[in-house]
Amino acid sequence: MPHRQKNKSNGIRIHQLERGIHDSPAGICFGSSRGRTEHVHAGWGCGLCLIVGQNAFLLQQATYLTDEVPDLVTAVEYNTIATATANAGDLISAEKYYKKAIEVSPNNYYRSLAIRSYAAYLFPQRRFEEARENFEKAISLLTGGDNLVRYTNGFTYQMWAWNESNNAASSKRAEELFESAINEFNGIDNETVRRDALNGLQAAKGSPSAPKPALQPVAPNVVPAELKR
Repeated sequence: MPHRQKNKSNGIRIHQLERGIHDSPAGICFGSSRGRTEHVHAGWGCGLCLIVGQNAFLLQQATYLTDEVPDLVTAVEYNTIATATANAGDLISAEKYYKKAIEVSPNNYYRSLAIRSYAAYLFPQRRFEEARENFEKAISLLTGGDNLVRYTNGFTYQMWAWNESNNAASSKRAEELFESAINEFNGIDNETVRRDALNGLQAAKGSPSAPKPALQPVAPNVVPAELKR
């Protein structure tokens, strides 16, 4: 099979896998490793089994094709597979794919996103110092005061704060990090994006579920259209 055709097939399967993780029915929420949340409403029964089985099948296909043509796999795709693999309980393989996402990132923006995803993966394993070092590294990669940097670093602070509060039981550190996130979001000059970011932060502070940015559904992070360069 030509590489181009394999890469197309891989992209389709990874896209389907993303939908399985993030667009599941309301009764099921397959969260990322930032703090797994798997909520099942009574009555879904066989539907849940079907979705879980479908996701397992798609994950198997995606990992196979990724290993077949590694040079054609993007950081976003590696991160998607890492999240799905972590949710499936294979933490060793998940770590491999998180690190590959970092390795193949084409610039500091994508590298920052990949590193913060890896940091959030480390927190539930109680690898707190490693996780903190990686969150710090993710923030340090993006400098300046434009909207994209402020939105990205603000959400990185928010993710870090949520993990300190919910996985490390470090409420003081969490509050400091939430304040840092607020400071970043307040610097965004687009009123709609600033308001949505601050509202999301307030919701995350009181939520036991890991935070997800508005219009940014996957850990490699699709930023709001207003912030794209």
